[in-house]
Amino acid sequence: MAPQPGKDSPAVQARRRRQQDRIVHAAKNLFARQGIHRTSMQQIAAEAGMSVGSLYQYLPNKEAIIAEATRANDRATAQVLGEHPDLDQLRDLLGQTLRRTAAAAVEHVALNVEISAEGSRNPVVAERLAEQFETSCELLADAFRRLDPELDRQESRLRAELYIVAQAGLSTLRASRVRATGLAEAGDRILDLVLPPSKPAKENP
Repeated sequence: MAPQPGKDSPAVQARRRRQQDRIVHAAKNLFARQGIHRTSMQQIAAEAGMSVGSLYQYLPNKEAIIAEATRANDRATAQVLGEHPDLDQLRDLLGQTLRRTAAAAVEHVALNVEISAEGSRNPVVAERLAEQFETSCELLADAFRRLDPELDRQESRLRAELYIVAQAGLSTLRASRVRATGLAEAGDRILDLVLPPSKPAKENP
């Protein structure tokens, strides 16, 4: 009989990640449609197409599911910023993110607001959201300093916080169905404060 792969083998870890992604995807759909508190683990298991017992083997509660969902966002952000875009590429990337948030389907941004609201009631979720905020700020601040060495640590951190706060504000307004005009334009104006456009090189006389 061939030996079975150990629990820490790459194959087992990859399968675990796929199953966790499957659960998180199902949970996010339910959270967005009906809210976190109205969603049960049984409903998440059914949405994911697995038994409740199997679900608990991968993610034992809703706090763990939320944590995994936010960590997936952290990994995606790190991957994008780790590709070392130049200034114009980074401006385009951040601008697209703000514009997508301003024009997103209500159900999409409602998920972010729902998770934030859960953080106000649940200290476990609040701690994870605080970690995510810190991670996002540091990743952005590092990217800003890499592109503009004249920025000091404090200024780059403030700009990173401003961007994240702006994105969260746009998300909340969109989820609340507020009839604000010019959300995308407001995002562009904020982007100019956070990451001014590159100046054209001066031509030699």
